[in-house]
Amino acid sequence: MLGQSVLSPVRFVKETARTQRKALAFLVVITIMKGLKNALQG
Repeated sequence: MLGQSVLSPVRFVKETARTQRKALAFLVVITIMKGLKNALQG
């Protein structure tokens, strides 16, 4: 019981980190594209 309660948060943190990394990469791409669009317009 105790081992599982310790294992579960670790797995949750790993999954969360993976999701956050994808979200961060997505935000970076959007920011770069916005910057390129502004550079082309300006």
